[in-house]
Amino acid sequence: MAPIHHHFELCGWSETRVVAVFSIITALLCLIALMGV
Repeated sequence: MAPIHHHFELCGWSETRVVAVFSIITALLCLIALMGV
């Protein structure tokens, strides 16, 4: 199933939860990148 967010929706996640989790992951990865790791 592509894109990946549709897979999570089929697993029972609400669209709001998918967006929240992906946003948190994106923010964490941005912080790691900004710290130069």
